[in-house]
Amino acid sequence: MIIIIILLFSGCISAAEVFKCSTTPITKDTGLTGVLPAGSTSQVKIPAKTNCTYSFEIPKGFALKVETTTDYVVSPGDMVLFDNFFISPPAINEVDYAMNSKVTYQIISVTGNVTFIAKYTYLDLSNYQQVIKPTGTPFNTSLEPNKYFTVKASNANDQVNLQYGTLHDSTNSHSPFEVFLFDGNDIFNSNYIGRVPQAFGRHYEYYSTSDTLTLINLYGGPSDSLFLGNDASVVENMDTYGVYVMDSNSDYNGWMVLKQEIDILPDAWYTVICNGCPSFSIEAMMFDTQCAYSNEKGYVEIQGMTPTQRLPPMLHYQYSTNNNDSFPQLIPSPIATFHLHNASTNFIFRSGAQQKDFVTAPGTSRSVSSPQLWNPDATPAFDYTFSDLSKAYNFSIDLQTIQLENDQDVLSIEVGSVNGLTTLDKKYTKTKLENENISGIGSYLKLKYSGTKTSKVILNFEMIDPLNPAGTTTLPSYITSVPTRATRVSTVSVQSTVVTSKNSQIVVTTTPTVATTTPTVATTTPTVATTTPTVVRTTPLITTTPVTTSTITTRQSPDTTKLMSSTSSNHPTSSPTTVSSMQRFYTNNSFTSRDNNKRMLFFASNQYLHLFPVDTNVMIVTVEV
Repeated sequence: MIIIIILLFSGCISAAEVFKCSTTPITKDTGLTGVLPAGSTSQVKIPAKTNCTYSFEIPKGFALKVETTTDYVVSPGDMVLFDNFFISPPAINEVDYAMNSKVTYQIISVTGNVTFIAKYTYLDLSNYQQVIKPTGTPFNTSLEPNKYFTVKASNANDQVNLQYGTLHDSTNSHSPFEVFLFDGNDIFNSNYIGRVPQAFGRHYEYYSTSDTLTLINLYGGPSDSLFLGNDASVVENMDTYGVYVMDSNSDYNGWMVLKQEIDILPDAWYTVICNGCPSFSIEAMMFDTQCAYSNEKGYVEIQGMTPTQRLPPMLHYQYSTNNNDSFPQLIPSPIATFHLHNASTNFIFRSGAQQKDFVTAPGTSRSVSSPQLWNPDATPAFDYTFSDLSKAYNFSIDLQTIQLENDQDVLSIEVGSVNGLTTLDKKYTKTKLENENISGIGSYLKLKYSGTKTSKVILNFEMIDPLNPAGTTTLPSYITSVPTRATRVSTVSVQSTVVTSKNSQIVVTTTPTVATTTPTVATTTPTVATTTPTVVRTTPLITTTPVTTSTITTRQSPDTTKLMSSTSSNHPTSSPTTVSSMQRFYTNNSFTSRDNNKRMLFFASNQYLHLFPVDTNVMIVTVEV
């Protein structure tokens, strides 16, 4: 037993004598491959009170690959870091990369329990192919093997604003940390900035100094995050700008809010990207009535694609305490940008395949327009049917803008019933109309359009129940109440409707009553309800059969949503706040850590230690030190 103890003790002494920390910089010229500690073939135990730093020099056009195997009990002071990146134990052949001109590999052993071995390789990137991505085009942060991506502004005199968004419920979003950013046209001659989260700093964005910036990802793992570059000349004047990402697997329930600095900034823009979707829909959008800045002048406007495309707003929603008559609303594009003015909203977005068939609902309005007005690359055609074969509606249609420029452009509008009766059958070719109203009563409305890029169709319609033209409506079944941050009491209007016939016209009289209820208070983001809320409604008393050939004009109210003209430019904008590229770029002394594949980035300042996850744009915690 005594002999065994002596042998073990002798082994520790041997490890201490064998380990040597080289202070000579390692370069490509000393060998494209090597091992740390030099000459080792397996893990080496590092003596207590050791602080060893190896330094590497990496020439342009090369990257350094390091495979680390290490094991130790996590204790105060013990750590292994590569490029200021904490490698948590146990690690077996864990791969990391660096592209700095100078990078360090550091071993700190306080207890004497650290063991490690690291293999390194200089990678020649001269055979990598360049992929050009114009601004306004999102792409996955994993990029592609053996390629680097260069984002190029629309104009040579412009700059690139780079941001990224992560799938809203993703657990695989650390890849932005694995992407290296260069300020310039390639990875060989451009200025190396750093890993993306380090380059973004506190601003969660990066502005290039020229019309290009370049990205490369050597890790190649899967990612649920997307990069989006915009022309800086468009984004730099926005008070707030952000990117939301969703896909076809789940709905997105979230918030869009204004940003507060010293004062509330009055405007915010958010680009929503439905990754892998041909389109998405707004299932609900409720204005936050608890904000001090919420008022009747607030609104939300929606335009197609990103700010870089500079498309005009297509939808305008004025502030309202109940605007659900306008939803769901189809967005015929995978990308749309929302502009909030003096308003914050809770939204539910739904993704999926391109819809053709929709369910009708009493008292609701819809907007339909040429897809290429939302996305210039879209096919200028649609084929939609809105129907409820068990019920008839008066479809009151406003042809807001019809510009059919060519002989082959055709717009067909049909209202009919299952028994074959057609009350409206219109076909428009090579014509121009503005704000023309038509209507028909039936169980379905069919809208079909086939045109060219130069033609334009913008129309709105309302589905009016002839037995309840006043349009008593409620919140959608999946929303329990208007989003709140404090207790509130809401009222539900209930109407007793009487329909009579006089001189072949439908005359409607209503007697309003009010039922007061106290809904469940939402202290966090509203959740989806599992049951439909009970609505108190009296049964309409029909004294005579309505004349089905009569029409009812469209009900106008402040809550009515209308498509904006594609040439409109009179919407309010905030005062621009110009910030230079150097002011927006933040550098710092930082180190990173990874624990169970979660990377965190620490930013040190004079008074605080800021802890940010590098895979999100939201600060998690701030603690005094």
